[in-house]
Amino acid sequence: MRLADVLSEKCICVQQPCQSGLEALRRLTGLLADAGLIYSKSEFLLSVLTREEQKPTALGLGVAVPHGRSAAVRRPCMALMTLTPGIDYGAPDGLPVRLLFLLATPPDAADAHLQMLAMVAQLVGSPGGADRILSCTSEQELYQLCVTS
Repeated sequence: MRLADVLSEKCICVQQPCQSGLEALRRLTGLLADAGLIYSKSEFLLSVLTREEQKPTALGLGVAVPHGRSAAVRRPCMALMTLTPGIDYGAPDGLPVRLLFLLATPPDAADAHLQMLAMVAQLVGSPGGADRILSCTSEQELYQLCVTS
């Protein structure tokens, strides 16, 4: 699996102002729905929020990777948002989140879920990776950076 297999340019938005994590998650869920990747925004969003209640998915260093497994998901996919300014997402280091990856998988796609997590980790964990992502000023630029990294 490659990042281009699970990330569509239609599911990226850059330098977005959001007031809360919930607002950001709603917008990212909407992108997935508009791209025809999920059947039900409300069902999928509920799976994400339920997961967030168990343990928040802010990793620190301005990055969060919320995710949901739901029958509302057609195939493994993700949406990506950069935030300006960052939002409080309960990160362990207390830093605001400026980079949000929303992962979506059907219930029977555990392997795909782990592969997507690994791709995100590689993308943001490479030296300067998060900074390169945050410096993108268009969805097209960010998409190209993601699929060629």
